[in-house]
Amino acid sequence: MTTIPFEARRFQSTAAYYARYRVPYPDRLIERIAEQTGLSAGERVLDLGCGPGQLGIAIARLTKAAVIGLDPEPEMLEAAEADAAAAGVDIAFVRGSSYDLDSRFSPLKMSVMGRSFHWMDRSATLKALDEITVADGCVALFGDRHISSTPDWRQAVNTLVKPLRRSAMPIANVGSGRIG
Repeated sequence: MTTIPFEARRFQSTAAYYARYRVPYPDRLIERIAEQTGLSAGERVLDLGCGPGQLGIAIARLTKAAVIGLDPEPEMLEAAEADAAAAGVDIAFVRGSSYDLDSRFSPLKMSVMGRSFHWMDRSATLKALDEITVADGCVALFGDRHISSTPDWRQAVNTLVKPLRRSAMPIANVGSGRIG
């Protein structure tokens, strides 16, 4: 397994794009996770690598859990704080990363990571979370696709976009984060 080197400011100046263009997590998905895990109002949830807070804000809004958002990028935390205030939820946002997990976050009922786990030292992160999570707690990873999804939606999009690539129309290069 390759570990991506940690760069605290990797996402500097991207908060506005994340907040505007990232697809939100469906309320029903979050409600189902809460039902399956028995998450109750007031229980502690850590949104690790929270970015602009989309996942943590939705969890706080829908479950009334005590959410903590942790991210190394100050601009992401500023956006998250503004969006949490606009949503009327009280979330504690902390500057830090998976390398900063310690007893101050304990006890956690749940830790969530929305499209962020791949940036972390996965083994060390899970070990640290295990030490601060209650016995019946869990870690939930959120991503863009179902683990066993078929057909691959990216392949379907690329098939549809292929004719446009031959035209003069600028299009997003699926999955690359660039236009052209």
